[in-house]
Amino acid sequence: MKKHKLNQQLHYFLTQLNQDVNLENKNILVACSGGVDSMAVLHLMNEKKNFFKMNLHVVFFQHLNSPICDGEDKNKLLVENFCQKNNLQFHFEPLNLIKKSQKSWEELGRNGRRDFYQKDNFDFVFLGHHRDDQNETTLLQMFRGGGRAIAGMKERTGKICRPFLSSDKADFIDYLNENKIKWIDDPTNKNIEFTRNFIRNEIIPKLNEHYPQFSKIMDNFRQKMLEQQDIILDVAIQDGIHDFLDGKTISVAHLSHARIKNVFNHIFSLNGSYIEQNKLDDFIFKSKKISMHMNLGGLDIFMYQGNLSTLPLNQKFNAHSNNTLHNNSPKIKSVKNH
Repeated sequence: MKKHKLNQQLHYFLTQLNQDVNLENKNILVACSGGVDSMAVLHLMNEKKNFFKMNLHVVFFQHLNSPICDGEDKNKLLVENFCQKNNLQFHFEPLNLIKKSQKSWEELGRNGRRDFYQKDNFDFVFLGHHRDDQNETTLLQMFRGGGRAIAGMKERTGKICRPFLSSDKADFIDYLNENKIKWIDDPTNKNIEFTRNFIRNEIIPKLNEHYPQFSKIMDNFRQKMLEQQDIILDVAIQDGIHDFLDGKTISVAHLSHARIKNVFNHIFSLNGSYIEQNKLDDFIFKSKKISMHMNLGGLDIFMYQGNLSTLPLNQKFNAHSNNTLHNNSPKIKSVKNH
């Protein structure tokens, strides 16, 4: 019997990963909510764990104090029972979410899960994102004004692994039905008050009606965006971003306004920060006449007459590492001298 598409896809991904990092005795975490995507990934990874000699762990997140929490108790029971039946190490992680202005429940939950992945001692984390999720992410980023995330998620970012980005949700449903694996549909997925659900349930179905090749169009668009991002990063490097991050003063006076913004935006991206583009325009314009100061999560940036510099850092930032400074919005003010 021919192996299912998802099985083949995962085996290829794990084989490639195993060549880079020997997976034997590595602690591998699968995040499972009990839904279609994550139950398929959990079953697939369980099938592969002995072949690659991995230690498989499973985490279930409960999003307390939020609408996301609706119905999670029965999902937890489903995942826990699967782990007991297959002798897998089950981790229950309650996330006590606190609503913040300008932060959606979705974002708060995502941040909580990401913090868990970063702080816990797992070698790799496997997630069930697929091409439908990619399409939703790209559209979300379009409506938010673009940014690097418009090119979608990557198959591997650090220890985060997403092997199924070229598969569709229908492939997951087909796999679970073929293997007689139970799952629970999340009732909150139908709540279009969540922006992603609105895009998933209202916008994308209409786009698919008008453009039967919608997913292929989006794949091509993301590929072009990735290529353009590589180009603009090369331009930022030519314009001195690495010298700046090494603590040197760089001159950007000879650059166009767009290229100066490109340097700044890459600084923000590397530091995990963000500034509204109209405020950045204002900062650059005013710096032609007076010295301007921006505090970027502990990184003090100064600009005057085309010279861009920073004060010595209490925390050294390595442009080639995955370390980031505090994720704060920059505080901007004018200063007479420094």
